[in-house]
Amino acid sequence: MRVAVAQIQTPGSDFGPTADRIVAASEQAASQDVGLLVLPACALTTPAPVPYVERQGYMMDLAETVVDLAERVKVPTVLPVIAMVGEDVMPEAMLLDHGEALPLRFSAYAKSLAGGDPDDAEPGAGDIMAVPTFSTGGFSFAVAFDYDEFEDLCDYQIDLDAVIYLPTYGYAADDPASVLGAALAENRFDEDAVDSGYWVIAAGSLGVYDTQVFTGGSFVISPDGDLVASAPSFEEAFISAELTHVGPDAKAESLEPEVYNHPFFCWETLALGIRGFVAAQGKTDVALALDGTLASQALATLASDALGPTRVHVLLAPPLTGVPAGKTGNNVRNDEPGAWQRVLAGASRADACRRLAANLHVDAQERDPELVRATVVGFDAAHGETERVLAARHETGIAAVELADLAARTGSVVLSPTDKTYLALEAGERTSVEGALLPFGDLYRTDVLEMVRMRNTISPVIPDAGIAACDVPLLDDPSLTGLSPERRLRQMDLVLASRIEWERALGDLATVDGGIDFVQAVLDRLNVCSAGRTSAGVILEASSRPLADARRPFGIAWRDRARNPLELETPTDEEIEKAFRRYADRVSTSDEAGNVDDGYEEDPEETARREIGDLLGYLRDLADGMGAGPIRSDDGARPDGEGRNSRRGDSFNPFGPFGSSPFSEN
Repeated sequence: MRVAVAQIQTPGSDFGPTADRIVAASEQAASQDVGLLVLPACALTTPAPVPYVERQGYMMDLAETVVDLAERVKVPTVLPVIAMVGEDVMPEAMLLDHGEALPLRFSAYAKSLAGGDPDDAEPGAGDIMAVPTFSTGGFSFAVAFDYDEFEDLCDYQIDLDAVIYLPTYGYAADDPASVLGAALAENRFDEDAVDSGYWVIAAGSLGVYDTQVFTGGSFVISPDGDLVASAPSFEEAFISAELTHVGPDAKAESLEPEVYNHPFFCWETLALGIRGFVAAQGKTDVALALDGTLASQALATLASDALGPTRVHVLLAPPLTGVPAGKTGNNVRNDEPGAWQRVLAGASRADACRRLAANLHVDAQERDPELVRATVVGFDAAHGETERVLAARHETGIAAVELADLAARTGSVVLSPTDKTYLALEAGERTSVEGALLPFGDLYRTDVLEMVRMRNTISPVIPDAGIAACDVPLLDDPSLTGLSPERRLRQMDLVLASRIEWERALGDLATVDGGIDFVQAVLDRLNVCSAGRTSAGVILEASSRPLADARRPFGIAWRDRARNPLELETPTDEEIEKAFRRYADRVSTSDEAGNVDDGYEEDPEETARREIGDLLGYLRDLADGMGAGPIRSDDGARPDGEGRNSRRGDSFNPFGPFGSSPFSEN
């Protein structure tokens, strides 16, 4: 039986034209004797829900489209849809065949509620029988919408021939599983196929939907772990493979997986994101300020690669010649020691901006000379460091107004070079984020640095692909003394990633270079800048956990602290079970008035208080143990397997230091 995947890029929920494209794909499949056509999760609908007030009409139009497609498709087709039921959003897969549309997930759920067929149940399978399954052409299939569901199917070994994987989440730089076939050497889809004995058919969505970017990368892997069909990333494709039942003569002809270049792939993903977002706004051009910082130079180059140089308008806004440029992040207090010592000559930055604009051949615009003259007067009139810092901030605000005017004159979307490091550590009460779109907003500055260096290996357009003092957040900590700007930046980004993406507790970060005081200083700044992040523009999602997911409630006074290792000592399985038994025994021996039997040596009330405290302590330790152990900052290395959906080898243990489930079989 031949199975095909149509990797198509479509506007979000554009039902009529998209239905025509799906029918055309089914006609192509029929011409190649395909027995089953699979479409990506975002082919017809988007992963982001429409507002609640519009959902009834949306679902009615979607239902009409699905019914119409069931009549028009030429081969059996698996069509994913993002269904909206009340307050809930649920991915569903429709099997379109001979004029009928069968909702696979709903059918499996209904069967599970009804008790299912006892003859179909697998020992120990449990709720796994509620996953969507169907049979066609002599093969049995199951459908998974996220990596957890996919792993469950592979682990439980139910009676299947193939698993169809339809991910509903987009690209994440720290999760190789999110790029599908482009990183088969980094993720473990081939190992899952071998372990389960299933064919694995992955259909990757393509395009920009809301703030998520999907990169394609569809593939088919045989039960032997061989890649038998592969679609390229970032472009449409139609692939097919012949499925055979497992046997000695069932060896399929394999392909060589491509090598995953992380910085290059991330760069291309952001370029796709810019193109998609700008098109969604009905625009063709972008505008940005080129101030000589690493991020602004990277953004100008990325925009030129994404849209072409004639559609990129840059405002040359480096610090004024002859006027030192201090750190102007709004989190810097006017009286903070060293704020003005972090300088970079304005003349050198101006030269870098002009050289880059010439290398890229973008439309470069000079600042208004009258406004520049007013800024110079403000600097000349400044007395002392405090007033000079304020003057620098005023200059930044004036340049932002000029950028907005440039965007209005050219009909452009404003881009901001603000990255995740800035939003985490430099966004103050009045955050200086001027942009409709933040392409780097979910990537750390060290990620931007790696992408810049990669881009310069293709063509060296960026004059200085390095970190200067002005590119490093100002953090007054003794452990940073003597370190190079790049090393200081890597230390900060490592702590941020450990906290945000990997969700490490404070105690687990004690092994980071600089010690617990440095870690605490970074986390304190992360909390201080929380309010400033609320005014940022649209951020392209590029990680497994954006900053919004790490926000602490405003006004909460409690702060975590470094604790004695003895406090965090993990209890044994027997200690946990004894604590539960003691508490259960006390409940069962209490009389109706709540009095406790006098069989204890100490005061009954004190005993109860102590044992409840012990129980809560065990539960706390149990929750803490669900993460992995401490980390080290060897050249900014990140632990494996810490992405939202990643599963690299056996390096990540979900039970952390327990090594296995903390509960016995009892």
